Amino acid sequence: MKLSPKLITGILSTQNKGVIDWGWQGFVAYGCNNHVVVVDPKTVQASILVIQVLNWHKSSVVKVKWSRENYAHDLGSPYSLRLASADTSGNIIVWDVAQGEPKSECCDGNKPILGMEWLPWQDASRDLLVALHPPYAVILWNADTGTKLWKKTYTEALCSLALDPFCFRNVAFWSNLAKRMTRILVGEISKYVLHWAKCICIN
Repeated sequence: MKLSPKLITGILSTQNKGVIDWGWQGFVAYGCNNHVVVVDPKTVQASILVIQVLNWHKSSVVKVKWSRENYAHDLGSPYSLRLASADTSGNIIVWDVAQGEPKSECCDGNKPILGMEWLPWQDASRDLLVALHPPYAVILWNADTGTKLWKKTYTEALCSLALDPFCFRNVAFWSNLAKRMTRILVGEISKYVLHWAKCICIN
């Protein structure tokens, strides 16, 4: 499919830089000041169709992440449009995008969230969200209830996180120790704890 160039309007803040995620259903979510805008980029109109504007945040949005819905559904548990967004005040909101309403809120501290990922490998529970709260904390949240399942705190500042695309149990954290020293911490994540496996130092 060939998409013609289109314009997305909106006044952005500097904190909104890079705040965008393309979901499994084809919708794009992005941060626009303290709002989350959901658009359908495949519309045939000259401008992009805005599906929803989510406006519960009190400060600039710094992260958005669509929930993966890659598991069997039926009438009892239908597909949903779940989206997590985080702001500069340390708040995470999990949205029901179709209704335009927050499902839950998570908060631990008042600093901008540095990283956020859904954990898709749970068979019994597909509502787990791992977040990197600066400067030292990794927290696993139950996204449906806003409950903190566990929190792991470290002595060095962690800057970002990434999940292994081939095995979602594996997670890597980037830590900037000094001007010319970077450390990558690799571990295994579960519903109960985070285990470190190795540490790689880069000069």
